[in-house]
Amino acid sequence: GQQLIDVHLFRNVAMSLRHRFEGEGDAVVSKLRYEGGHIWINATQYFADVPLAVWEFEVGAYQVCEKWLRERWRQRLAAAEIPVYQQVLSAVGETIRLMEEIDAVFSR
Repeated sequence: GQQLIDVHLFRNVAMSLRHRFEGEGDAVVSKLRYEGGHIWINATQYFADVPLAVWEFEVGAYQVCEKWLRERWRQRLAAAEIPVYQQVLSAVGETIRLMEEIDAVFSR
């Protein structure tokens, strides 16, 4: 449980180099979609190597990764926001892993 809390508060969550920000462009969030393991923010730029489960993860009625980007709709992602979003992606992936671990303990 404490590990899950730490992840949600971004304690001990390393920014993953796995979710690279790639492509050429202005980093404006204008054409959001998930395709082929990439989260596209516009026609030419995306975050790479994102599992579908991470993209689809919901808290309440919101898809976490989509909502974060939609809050920046038609805005340019600042250089400091890119590693924050990479950390969000990593935190969601770790949340999924920890939830599976917790479920396994309670299903015994």
